Amino acid sequence: MMSISAFPLSVGIAFATLSYFLLKVNGCIYMCMCLEI
Repeated sequence: MMSISAFPLSVGIAFATLSYFLLKVNGCIYMCMCLEI
């Protein structure tokens, strides 16, 4: 069982990783769209 103090930290890390991944994917899609034009 996780402690109360460790829970926000793990959520923050997961959120940062997810947002970083989405940013990379959106950046790649944006680049591809710019290259197609």
